[in-house]
Amino acid sequence: MPKKLLSKDAGIKLAREALESFDSENQKSFLEKVVHLIRVTRINRRYFEDAFPNDQSAIQRALNAAKMHRDIGQIGRPPVLNSKESELLLTRIDLENKNHKHCFSGRVNELAEDILKQREDTKQNQTKDQEIKILHEANHYDIAMIFNFDETPLRLSSSIRKLVFFTDNFPPSPLAAPPRMPNATVVLYISASGNHLTTFLLWPSLTIPEELRGLLARDFQIICDGKGWMTTDTLCNKILPVWEKEINETRASLGLSSEKLE
Repeated sequence: MPKKLLSKDAGIKLAREALESFDSENQKSFLEKVVHLIRVTRINRRYFEDAFPNDQSAIQRALNAAKMHRDIGQIGRPPVLNSKESELLLTRIDLENKNHKHCFSGRVNELAEDILKQREDTKQNQTKDQEIKILHEANHYDIAMIFNFDETPLRLSSSIRKLVFFTDNFPPSPLAAPPRMPNATVVLYISASGNHLTTFLLWPSLTIPEELRGLLARDFQIICDGKGWMTTDTLCNKILPVWEKEINETRASLGLSSEKLE
Protein backbone atom coordinates (compact mmCIF):
# COMPACT_ATOMS: atom_id res chain seq x y z
CA MET A 1 0.00 0.00 0.00
CA PRO A 2 1.52 3.40 -0.98
CA LYS A 3 2.62 5.69 1.82
CA LYS A 4 0.03 8.38 2.63
CA LEU A 5 1.14 11.94 1.81
CA LEU A 6 1.12 14.61 4.48
CA SER A 7 -1.02 17.69 4.19
CA LYS A 8 0.52 20.66 2.38
CA ASP A 9 1.34 22.57 5.57
CA ALA A 10 2.74 19.47 7.30
CA GLY A 11 4.82 18.63 4.23
CA ILE A 12 6.26 22.15 4.05
CA LYS A 13 7.14 22.00 7.74
CA LEU A 14 8.83 18.61 7.32
CA ALA A 15 10.89 19.84 4.32
CA ARG A 16 12.08 23.01 6.08
CA GLU A 17 12.95 21.16 9.29
CA ALA A 18 14.86 18.51 7.33
CA LEU A 19 16.94 21.20 5.60
CA GLU A 20 17.64 23.04 8.85
CA SER A 21 18.76 19.87 10.62
CA PHE A 22 20.80 18.61 7.64
CA ASP A 23 24.30 17.74 8.89
CA SER A 24 26.95 18.03 6.17
CA GLU A 25 30.72 18.06 6.56
CA ASN A 26 31.28 19.19 2.94
CA GLN A 27 29.12 22.36 3.08
CA LYS A 28 26.67 21.18 0.43
CA SER A 29 24.62 23.67 -1.54
CA PHE A 30 20.85 24.06 -1.18
CA LEU A 31 20.12 21.87 -4.23
CA GLU A 32 22.59 19.17 -3.16
CA LYS A 33 20.92 18.97 0.24
CA VAL A 34 17.45 18.74 -1.33
CA VAL A 35 18.57 15.98 -3.71
CA HIS A 36 20.15 14.06 -0.84
CA LEU A 37 17.00 14.32 1.28
CA ILE A 38 14.81 13.17 -1.63
CA ARG A 39 16.98 10.34 -2.99
CA VAL A 40 18.64 9.03 0.18
CA THR A 41 16.43 10.04 3.11
CA ARG A 42 13.33 9.33 0.97
CA ILE A 43 11.40 12.51 1.74
CA ASN A 44 8.73 13.13 -0.87
CA ARG A 45 9.76 15.66 -3.56
CA ARG A 46 6.39 17.37 -3.42
CA TYR A 47 7.11 18.70 0.09
CA PHE A 48 10.17 20.63 -1.16
CA GLU A 49 8.32 21.91 -4.23
CA ASP A 50 5.55 23.25 -1.98
CA ALA A 51 8.05 24.77 0.46
CA PHE A 52 10.14 26.42 -2.28
CA PRO A 53 7.79 27.11 -5.24
CA ASN A 54 10.31 29.41 -6.97
CA ASP A 55 12.89 26.60 -7.06
CA GLN A 56 10.71 23.83 -8.51
CA SER A 57 12.48 23.83 -11.90
CA ALA A 58 15.91 23.93 -10.28
CA ILE A 59 15.01 20.99 -8.03
CA GLN A 60 13.81 18.98 -11.04
CA ARG A 61 17.04 19.72 -12.98
CA ALA A 62 19.13 18.78 -9.95
CA LEU A 63 17.31 15.45 -9.58
CA ASN A 64 17.81 14.69 -13.28
CA ALA A 65 21.50 15.54 -12.96
CA ALA A 66 21.87 13.21 -9.97
CA LYS A 67 20.18 10.35 -11.86
CA MET A 68 22.64 10.84 -14.74
CA HIS A 69 25.61 11.07 -12.30
CA ARG A 70 26.40 14.66 -13.28
CA ASP A 71 27.46 17.50 -11.02
CA ILE A 72 24.43 19.32 -9.68
CA GLY A 73 24.06 22.96 -10.71
CA GLN A 74 26.05 22.93 -13.99
CA ILE A 75 24.72 25.12 -16.79
CA GLY A 76 24.84 24.24 -20.49
CA ARG A 77 25.14 20.93 -22.30
CA PRO A 78 25.94 18.23 -19.73
CA PRO A 79 29.33 16.53 -20.22
CA VAL A 80 29.62 12.76 -20.22
CA LEU A 81 32.22 12.90 -17.43
CA ASN A 82 31.83 15.06 -14.35
CA SER A 83 34.60 17.38 -13.14
CA LYS A 84 36.41 14.81 -10.97
CA GLU A 85 36.26 12.19 -13.71
CA SER A 86 37.57 14.72 -16.25
CA GLU A 87 40.53 15.47 -13.97
CA LEU A 88 41.19 11.74 -13.64
CA LEU A 89 41.07 11.35 -17.44
CA LEU A 90 43.58 14.19 -17.93
CA THR A 91 45.88 12.60 -15.33
CA ARG A 92 45.79 9.27 -17.15
CA ILE A 93 46.44 10.96 -20.51
CA ASP A 94 49.47 12.80 -19.07
CA LEU A 95 50.77 9.54 -17.60
CA GLU A 96 50.52 7.76 -20.95
CA ASN A 97 52.25 10.65 -22.73
CA LYS A 98 55.10 10.52 -20.21
CA ASN A 99 55.45 6.81 -20.95
CA HIS A 100 55.80 7.68 -24.67
CA LYS A 101 52.39 6.20 -25.48
CA HIS A 102 50.83 8.85 -27.68
CA CYS A 103 47.17 9.29 -26.78
CA PHE A 104 45.19 9.65 -29.96
CA SER A 105 41.40 10.04 -29.94
CA GLY A 106 40.78 6.29 -29.96
CA ARG A 107 42.91 5.74 -26.86
CA VAL A 108 41.34 8.73 -25.10
CA ASN A 109 37.90 7.23 -25.72
CA GLU A 110 39.10 3.91 -24.27
CA LEU A 111 40.33 5.63 -21.11
CA ALA A 112 37.02 7.50 -20.81
CA GLU A 113 35.05 4.26 -21.24
CA ASP A 114 37.11 2.69 -18.44
CA ILE A 115 36.20 5.58 -16.14
CA LEU A 116 32.51 5.31 -17.07
CA LYS A 117 32.53 1.57 -16.38
CA GLN A 118 34.20 2.18 -13.02
CA ARG A 119 31.49 4.75 -12.22
CA GLU A 120 28.72 2.29 -13.08
CA ASP A 121 30.28 -0.44 -10.92
CA THR A 122 30.62 1.98 -8.02
CA LYS A 123 27.02 3.13 -8.47
CA GLN A 124 25.70 -0.43 -8.34
CA ASN A 125 27.67 -1.20 -5.17
CA GLN A 126 26.52 2.02 -3.48
CA THR A 127 22.91 1.38 -4.50
CA LYS A 128 23.00 -2.13 -3.04
CA ASP A 129 24.56 -0.87 0.20
CA GLN A 130 21.96 1.91 0.47
CA GLU A 131 19.08 -0.50 -0.21
CA ILE A 132 20.34 -2.85 2.49
CA LYS A 133 20.70 0.06 4.94
CA ILE A 134 17.15 1.25 4.27
CA LEU A 135 15.87 -2.32 4.61
CA HIS A 136 17.55 -2.72 8.01
CA GLU A 137 16.36 0.66 9.29
CA ALA A 138 12.77 0.06 8.16
CA ASN A 139 12.48 -3.42 9.70
CA HIS A 140 14.71 -2.99 12.78
CA TYR A 141 16.40 -6.35 12.28
CA ASP A 142 18.09 -7.94 15.25
CA ILE A 143 21.87 -8.00 14.69
CA ALA A 144 21.85 -11.78 15.07
CA MET A 145 19.44 -12.02 12.12
CA ILE A 146 21.67 -10.14 9.64
CA PHE A 147 23.59 -12.84 7.76
CA ASN A 148 26.26 -12.84 5.07
CA PHE A 149 26.57 -15.77 2.66
CA ASP A 150 30.02 -16.37 1.18
CA GLU A 151 31.79 -19.14 -0.71
CA THR A 152 35.56 -19.54 -0.98
CA PRO A 153 37.22 -21.87 -3.53
CA LEU A 154 40.10 -24.05 -2.33
CA ARG A 155 42.77 -25.15 -4.80
CA LEU A 156 43.61 -28.78 -4.17
CA SER A 157 46.67 -29.01 -6.44
CA SER A 158 49.83 -29.14 -4.29
CA SER A 159 52.23 -27.95 -6.99
CA ILE A 160 52.41 -26.65 -10.55
CA ARG A 161 54.46 -28.68 -12.98
CA LYS A 162 57.22 -26.69 -14.68
CA LEU A 163 58.03 -29.36 -17.28
CA VAL A 164 56.77 -28.73 -20.81
CA PHE A 165 57.36 -31.26 -23.58
CA PHE A 166 57.78 -29.94 -27.12
CA THR A 167 59.48 -30.68 -30.43
CA ASP A 168 62.13 -28.52 -32.07
CA ASN A 169 59.63 -27.26 -34.64
CA PHE A 170 57.12 -26.09 -32.04
CA PRO A 171 58.82 -24.31 -29.12
CA PRO A 172 56.76 -23.74 -25.95
CA SER A 173 55.22 -20.46 -24.85
CA PRO A 174 57.23 -18.36 -22.35
CA LEU A 175 54.84 -19.20 -19.50
CA ALA A 176 53.69 -22.71 -18.70
CA ALA A 177 49.95 -22.84 -18.07
CA PRO A 178 49.08 -24.41 -14.69
CA PRO A 179 47.28 -27.75 -14.81
CA ARG A 180 43.51 -27.74 -14.40
CA MET A 181 42.96 -29.47 -11.10
CA PRO A 182 39.75 -30.17 -9.14
CA ASN A 183 38.80 -27.53 -6.59
CA ALA A 184 36.75 -27.63 -3.41
CA THR A 185 34.58 -24.82 -2.00
CA VAL A 186 33.89 -23.76 1.58
CA VAL A 187 30.42 -22.21 2.02
CA LEU A 188 29.95 -19.97 5.09
CA TYR A 189 26.86 -18.25 6.52
CA ILE A 190 27.81 -15.83 9.31
CA SER A 191 25.67 -13.29 11.16
CA ALA A 192 26.69 -9.76 12.16
CA SER A 193 26.79 -10.93 15.80
CA GLY A 194 29.54 -13.46 14.99
CA ASN A 195 27.40 -16.60 15.13
CA HIS A 196 27.28 -18.92 12.13
CA LEU A 197 24.97 -21.49 10.64
CA THR A 198 26.07 -24.83 9.25
CA THR A 199 29.25 -24.63 7.17
CA PHE A 200 29.33 -26.74 3.99
CA LEU A 201 32.33 -28.16 2.19
CA LEU A 202 31.65 -28.92 -1.49
CA TRP A 203 34.00 -31.76 -2.40
CA PRO A 204 34.86 -32.79 -6.01
CA SER A 205 34.20 -36.51 -5.60
CA LEU A 206 31.21 -38.80 -5.25
CA THR A 207 32.16 -40.14 -1.79
CA ILE A 208 33.54 -38.53 1.36
CA PRO A 209 37.28 -39.32 1.78
CA GLU A 210 38.14 -41.19 4.97
CA GLU A 211 40.46 -38.40 6.14
CA LEU A 212 37.53 -35.93 6.10
CA ARG A 213 34.97 -38.01 7.95
CA GLY A 214 36.24 -36.78 11.31
CA LEU A 215 35.17 -33.23 10.36
CA LEU A 216 31.49 -34.13 10.09
CA ALA A 217 29.40 -32.48 12.83
CA ARG A 218 26.03 -30.81 13.36
CA ASP A 219 27.38 -27.50 12.07
CA PHE A 220 29.75 -28.89 9.40
CA GLN A 221 28.55 -30.94 6.44
CA ILE A 222 30.29 -32.26 3.32
CA ILE A 223 28.51 -32.44 -0.03
CA CYS A 224 30.07 -34.75 -2.63
CA ASP A 225 28.52 -34.10 -6.03
CA GLY A 226 31.55 -34.67 -8.25
CA LYS A 227 31.93 -30.93 -8.95
CA GLY A 228 33.32 -29.08 -5.96
CA TRP A 229 31.74 -25.74 -6.83
CA MET A 230 28.38 -24.14 -6.06
CA THR A 231 25.46 -24.80 -8.39
CA THR A 232 21.84 -23.65 -8.28
CA ASP A 233 20.67 -27.20 -7.61
CA THR A 234 23.11 -27.63 -4.71
CA LEU A 235 22.18 -24.28 -3.17
CA CYS A 236 18.38 -24.63 -3.49
CA ASN A 237 17.94 -28.33 -2.73
CA LYS A 238 20.75 -29.16 -0.29
CA ILE A 239 21.97 -26.00 1.47
CA LEU A 240 19.07 -23.52 1.75
CA PRO A 241 16.67 -26.02 3.43
CA VAL A 242 19.23 -26.53 6.22
CA TRP A 243 19.87 -22.79 6.62
CA GLU A 244 16.14 -21.91 6.60
CA LYS A 245 15.51 -24.34 9.44
CA GLU A 246 18.41 -22.91 11.46
CA ILE A 247 17.28 -19.30 10.78
CA ASN A 248 13.83 -20.14 12.17
CA GLU A 249 15.48 -21.74 15.22
CA THR A 250 17.55 -18.57 15.72
CA ARG A 251 14.42 -16.41 15.44
CA ALA A 252 12.64 -18.57 18.00
CA SER A 253 15.61 -18.35 20.40
CA LEU A 254 15.49 -14.53 20.13
CA GLY A 255 11.79 -14.54 20.99
CA LEU A 256 10.70 -13.02 17.68
CA SER A 257 6.99 -13.26 16.88
CA SER A 258 5.64 -15.39 14.05
CA GLU A 259 4.82 -12.20 12.11
CA LYS A 260 8.54 -11.49 11.80
CA LEU A 261 9.23 -14.95 10.43
CA GLU A 262 7.77 -14.01 7.04
